[in-house]
Amino acid sequence: YSALSGQWSNRSAWLQLLTNPNRMQLETLAGYAMALAVHPQNPNVVYLGSTDLFVSHDGCQSSAVHLGGYPYRIGTLHPDLHAFVFDPTNPNLLYVATDGGIYRTSSALATTGVSWQPLNTGLTTTQAYHVAIDQRMKAQRLVIAGFQDNSCWYTQTATYGDSWKFAYGGDGCRVLVGDGEQLIFSSSQFGTIYALSAVSGELLPLPQPPQQGSVFVTEFAYSPSLRLLVIALDNMLYRIRADANGFGPQWERTVTLPSDDPITAIALAYSDVAIVGTATGKLYACSVLDGNVEQIPAPLPPGGFIAAIDLDRNDPRRMIVTISNYTLPSIFATWDGGATWQSVGGSLDQEQTNGWGPSVRVVRSLYRNGKRLYIAGTSVGVFIADTLDQATSWQPFGLSTLGVLPVEAIDTRDADGWTVIGTHGGGVFACFLNPESLGADTPPSPTTFFVEQCSPQPVRDIAVLRVHVPSAEGVVECELFDAVGRHLTTRRAHVMAAGVVPIIFSATELEKLPAGTYFYRVRWNQHIASGAFVRQTP
Repeated sequence: YSALSGQWSNRSAWLQLLTNPNRMQLETLAGYAMALAVHPQNPNVVYLGSTDLFVSHDGCQSSAVHLGGYPYRIGTLHPDLHAFVFDPTNPNLLYVATDGGIYRTSSALATTGVSWQPLNTGLTTTQAYHVAIDQRMKAQRLVIAGFQDNSCWYTQTATYGDSWKFAYGGDGCRVLVGDGEQLIFSSSQFGTIYALSAVSGELLPLPQPPQQGSVFVTEFAYSPSLRLLVIALDNMLYRIRADANGFGPQWERTVTLPSDDPITAIALAYSDVAIVGTATGKLYACSVLDGNVEQIPAPLPPGGFIAAIDLDRNDPRRMIVTISNYTLPSIFATWDGGATWQSVGGSLDQEQTNGWGPSVRVVRSLYRNGKRLYIAGTSVGVFIADTLDQATSWQPFGLSTLGVLPVEAIDTRDADGWTVIGTHGGGVFACFLNPESLGADTPPSPTTFFVEQCSPQPVRDIAVLRVHVPSAEGVVECELFDAVGRHLTTRRAHVMAAGVVPIIFSATELEKLPAGTYFYRVRWNQHIASGAFVRQTP
């Protein structure tokens, strides 16, 4: 746009010139990775962030320089860009926000040889998809975790400030400890799996599965007694012999479910039976030796996404199934091998303060000294309970450290209560839990106004904004806008008590919105907060 002539010039053809060294064209991942900035001293220098960083030095006419992204290696700019900031005192100093954290360059106007400095030490923003510890205590402080777009890493000290060791790249997904430090497993998206020794740090010659799956974070499990590694690929289970001495020559398909539903959770008991759950709420018991499959008649809600299955290590008849959907009952338990079931979501399914519950991502049990403790990871932090029934009173845990970070993964060890928690945005936390001392926190009233990020992201069937207000007065107002700023709707909720006021956009409202990015503005008294969500259509 020219302020002198008042005219716009169409420079869209420039976008066709943007190709990275891997010969990949411009990719914004449906708007997830997208940023735009103009150099503060030269309006012809334009920066465009996508999975890669491109810059034009002639106002997006013909100049297109690739400054980072793919191909990625340690020491270069991490892919998937979200924001640019120029230093106000030095316009050649550019800061970039990426999936790999914050990076800085002092040569923002360079066309070649740009070097990037990561500024991520102490920046606790990693997003853990999964965590695992050694259940048999051969390696007492070993923790391995998979991080969104930041690979798999492990530590043998679990001490804050100590460096972690690199396990493997890509999006760090499911992880496992197979045989202490001698055999640990990491994975990346769609079922690429690796074995390595935490002692030497070397990759071990584990064959790759015969195909990739369609589930981004692919589930797998390990049986120490059978020395079998089992992976879920779509609606099938494959197995391979695996222990510290070596691996079988190839993967064998051992189970095919009677439906096409992809497997989204798996738990392998010490017998040959794997319990698997699917994306549509079906539960099966499968023999990984003879391939027999039986559907478990659990009263799970139709369409429920089974996010986790917990098998009690001391009594495999005790099972907890977690459903992660909003608006659906979230936690189901059986104590008799599936003959009878009970919905035990209790206060997490229906928060007494506002009538709305969070998304529950995982529930793990801990058995020590004859008593049990249950730990739930949710979209708003960790909750614990020592008894499960229809009216379970889940108490918040770790508010002063975990806060209300989304929790995607939990692993526990019965022998000493060692518990590791993987958050989506704050890294990994660890503690020792004792069922004899519940240690729950009292939920404090908010002291300031703030709005949690819209969840889930991306939005499909439901969108929830949790607005924290410190006093019982006024009205919370939420305005929704499309990507070009057009006002779509306004929601209002009267504040009846200090605490959390939910703003909910239902499936009926969302189905009218096409795929794209939407912005919201929340007002309460004199306070204003804003944010965005990405709407995806089925």
